[in-house]
Amino acid sequence: MACGSSRVGSHFTFTWAINNIYKESVFSLNSPVFVADSIDKTKWRLSFHMASWNESTSGHMICVLQRERDESELGSIYIDFQISIVDETGVILRSVREERCRFGMNLAYAGDNSFRVAKNLIQIKTLMENFEKYIYNNTLNIRCKMWKFGCILPRTELCFARTILDIEKRYFVWTIEKVFYISPGQNRTIQLPAYNKGSSPLHLNLSLKQNCDEEVFSIEMYEVKNLKHLYCEISMINSEGKIIDCSRNRIRNVTFVDKKCLLFQTFIRKSKLVQDQKRLLTNGSMILQFDLLLSFGVAFNQIENYREESSVINVAADNIETATSSQCHSSFSSKNILEHLWNEGTFSDITLRAGTKSFPVHKNILSTRSIAFKSMFIKNETENRSNVVVLPDIDEITLRSLLLYIYTDVVEDLNFGNALELYQSADKYELTDLKKICRNCLMDNLSRSNIFKILSFSDIYKDSEMKEAAYEFISSLGSEFTSSDGWQNFKKRNLELAMEAMEYMISRKRLKTN
Repeated sequence: MACGSSRVGSHFTFTWAINNIYKESVFSLNSPVFVADSIDKTKWRLSFHMASWNESTSGHMICVLQRERDESELGSIYIDFQISIVDETGVILRSVREERCRFGMNLAYAGDNSFRVAKNLIQIKTLMENFEKYIYNNTLNIRCKMWKFGCILPRTELCFARTILDIEKRYFVWTIEKVFYISPGQNRTIQLPAYNKGSSPLHLNLSLKQNCDEEVFSIEMYEVKNLKHLYCEISMINSEGKIIDCSRNRIRNVTFVDKKCLLFQTFIRKSKLVQDQKRLLTNGSMILQFDLLLSFGVAFNQIENYREESSVINVAADNIETATSSQCHSSFSSKNILEHLWNEGTFSDITLRAGTKSFPVHKNILSTRSIAFKSMFIKNETENRSNVVVLPDIDEITLRSLLLYIYTDVVEDLNFGNALELYQSADKYELTDLKKICRNCLMDNLSRSNIFKILSFSDIYKDSEMKEAAYEFISSLGSEFTSSDGWQNFKKRNLELAMEAMEYMISRKRLKTN
């Protein structure tokens, strides 16, 4: 290893992508241990933690580079290093640098910190105010570039690691009827099914308790296996779905006492509910909207790639195929991965709601398939930044079919009845191929009983191919059909459309005659 200026030429670079970071998250994280072969085969680890995860705090995100115990005989080593937050393309957004830092070996002696150096990387207030810039698509990319002080490394080495946080986002509405009928000591409960395979059901309890001289409503959560941290936002909403009051709580290191965790000791005083019931209640019912973020720790934490620069493939940027789960780091095809994401709901970042059903989805996938969804998500982020989008113009069955197609290119059990609904949604969300599938289904199932509906439908959506198929079908039935009571009634309601059909049939007869 030649000596000279250390920050010239070759270097060792460790890039660490952390997936599934949200504003509401609470965590300290350690990267996988990595070996810097070009720096005497020394072992290292990167870690960071938040002094406080709050917009108003003056604290910092603290990043730590530490040396681990290794097989080398080096008691101490001097390192120049640069730690940066980078975007998905590798552009530096924030950076700190240190020169000639001494690192001893981590021998786990009490009070010994010679093996680690901590740096304030970014003020938390700045990070929170520019969250989408620094943590784009819920992914934080940290890069640590290292040189051995006073020496030129023989080659450049690049190491890539990924950590995936095990996060579960739950959104639901709970309507508590006849709330004033709840007596002290009584409670109401709601139980939600497991979010996906392997997770626990969610069981919440609202009860009326005596607190000093007043009665208060408290909200508890029953034990959830392996839950580490919790963010809870509960809003009271009116009959129009507008939020009229909101309570938030962040619980670090969740503990369950008697298999329960108290979310809100005093969610609302009963006296306040009585005094302001016209505003807070809907027909005597309290409607609560829950937005929960449950953190179960780390789902995946591994080195993904270790190459010399000449042969490296950049995997630092976030992408669908590496941001799902440890199962997805095998030989899954893109189709397999998307199907897995749909079936499991893993690492979703937004929820679509239709009727009473909520669907956890992935903005990047929907935005790639549909320009309409992309525009909707951008508008949602600009206006209210909610993680839940309510779709009032689509029913839950049709939305499920629409999302199934987006993720898997599969349309299940398509028939005349659901093809009409799915066609309308495909048209709205600009899914041309799905629209074509629905069109073909409708045209293949034309009959005397549905021809009037199809003719009107094709006219509304200006679908010339479908309209022509309807004209052909009517033409094939001949004068018997056009003199029927059904046709005469249709002509009274849709004179212009009926005349177009007649003109088409006349022109077709002329062509055949000629």
